[in-house]
Amino acid sequence: MVFKYKRIYTEFFAWVGFLAFQFILFFSLEPFIIESKINPIYLIYLLTNGLLILFFYLHHYLFLPKYFFTKRYTIYSFFIFIYLFGMILLLSSNKSFNPFFNQNFRNPILAFNLAIVIRFTIIYLFSFLLATNEHKKKLEKIKLNLELHSLKIQINPHFLFNTLNNIYSLVITKSDLAAESITRLSAIMRYMIKDTNQDFVLIENEISYIKAYIELEKLRLTDLVSVSVLVTGNFSNKKIAPMLFLPFIENVFKHGVSNSDPSNIIIKIVLEGNDLIFEVFNTKVKTIPKIESVFVIENIQLRLNLLYPEKHLLIINNDNQKYQIILKLKLND
Repeated sequence: MVFKYKRIYTEFFAWVGFLAFQFILFFSLEPFIIESKINPIYLIYLLTNGLLILFFYLHHYLFLPKYFFTKRYTIYSFFIFIYLFGMILLLSSNKSFNPFFNQNFRNPILAFNLAIVIRFTIIYLFSFLLATNEHKKKLEKIKLNLELHSLKIQINPHFLFNTLNNIYSLVITKSDLAAESITRLSAIMRYMIKDTNQDFVLIENEISYIKAYIELEKLRLTDLVSVSVLVTGNFSNKKIAPMLFLPFIENVFKHGVSNSDPSNIIIKIVLEGNDLIFEVFNTKVKTIPKIESVFVIENIQLRLNLLYPEKHLLIINNDNQKYQIILKLKLND
């Protein structure tokens, strides 16, 4: 809404400047009043500019989107030619409208028509460049949404597959925790269906979702696994892209725990102003499959590049003893 009003104000003052410049130029060459009447040249000035402004908006909002961008170039060219030709005929219909008759031009009609064509061309090029730039940005936004949607589709089935495997294990062992796991999963699914279709969600909701997922994972862990979660900061009304942290957390629980060896998992989410720091740490208990780990990193890196260009820093510390991810984000205002 703010952008819409800003554009209206910008266009209004641009047209005022455009008209004022020509009016001052005319006023320096021709008197405004002749024999107690308005100089006809000023009437043609208003008519010409009115037609040019009308053409700008017809071209910008009708001819280009309906014909040019849909590759109907013949019809598009026809309307441009007809408008210019009709404009020349209308403005040339009255000899008193032509200021070149008073300037001793050898061919005042040609000079007048050429002046119309030049001004028309300037408005045409300005409208064309502006509209094509907006069209390009619109296509880029559509492409961005498609890419983000594709990445989310890749994340959700992966999460469901792993979680259902966990619940299946609990059911097979006839664990009393199976029912609780299903309840938690249903809560997570409601969140995924309801909120993850949005571009950004409240961080508070995302953290609640992450905690629910962690609790779901902890149901299958033994006492050998230590899980620590630290969340600090004022998250009120702050937003973030949904499911941005989950693949890292999911990866930690899949490859950083063991039923026979002690292991340690630390998850931190810290917010200071608009600077968000997310960290996951786990001691290694077995080799992380390279293909899957690369997939997770590439997936998240793509989303970060699309959603937080030049506003993120991803640090990976990987050695024989530990695996650590640190993600620093500058949240959008």
